[in-house]
Amino acid sequence: MSAELSTLSKISKIDQEIFFLGILPTALELLLYGVFLTIFLLNIYVFRYKLMPGKLYIIATFIFFILATSSVVVDLLGRKIITSSWINFLLADSDVIQVVSFQDLVSFIEGSQKLNAAGSWIFFSSSILGDLILIYRCYRLWNSKKYVIILPVLFLLTTLGIFAQVIPVA
Repeated sequence: MSAELSTLSKISKIDQEIFFLGILPTALELLLYGVFLTIFLLNIYVFRYKLMPGKLYIIATFIFFILATSSVVVDLLGRKIITSSWINFLLADSDVIQVVSFQDLVSFIEGSQKLNAAGSWIFFSSSILGDLILIYRCYRLWNSKKYVIILPVLFLLTTLGIFAQVIPVA
């Protein structure tokens, strides 16, 4: 009887971990990506039939879309790797010691580091692109007055400096 309760509690814990580590964040991320995709498609419609902005905005819109899509893909891959590893750990029988080869452990860590670095570079690229668009818009809005963009350029340089120190290199 106690073995059945132990198995049931282990399955219940696995179900909770699967939900909170895998299903819920993935569902929320895909929901928000669906909203973003809808707004992107409406934006393309407006660009095509209603208002044609400058080429810079069209190019920036497509680059932001590519960065957001690749961010979702990288995050889903990372979540799949982590969730499947966690499930395998939870399913392991506590009486049996699982032997994992050193090479498997190294390849898992390297894969996780590469996905983390890719996600950081995607975030870095979108942040820099957003800052550059902000600087350009401030410059154009204030009739090409250079003193208006001094503070945003300082923020951009600060962002570059912080990312140079923090961003992982795969």
